[in-house]
Amino acid sequence: MYYYCVIVALGVIVEAIQNKHIKEIFKLIDFNNIAIRYDTGPEVLHDLNFTLKPGSFHFLTGASGAGKTTMMRLLSLAQRPTRGIMTVFGEDMSKLKRQDLIVMRRKIGVVFQDFRLLDQMSVFDNVAL
Repeated sequence: MYYYCVIVALGVIVEAIQNKHIKEIFKLIDFNNIAIRYDTGPEVLHDLNFTLKPGSFHFLTGASGAGKTTMMRLLSLAQRPTRGIMTVFGEDMSKLKRQDLIVMRRKIGVVFQDFRLLDQMSVFDNVAL
């Protein structure tokens, strides 16, 4: 069984307070009836509903083919859902322009199970790569 680890950074809370985006403090990532399909095939993930809160720590586990990689692609904004509302840092991802999506991705760090950290760099700098 393989797993991915998602760490939600506390630095976003400070940024949210400074910019008066208080709603971001309570919901960093919110999935509401999210689904995804590839081309014209069936939905590979469907009816996903959950909220990731600041400072929370999560493991994503499952058998091969269960959709872990697809879920991580959604969470890291590498892929958009085909149905539902995905909110990240208080922003509806379906309404973001491409250049704004690039800026949003810079706020997200993902450490995969087969990570390769560089010894000469801090954890923050490694994740920022």
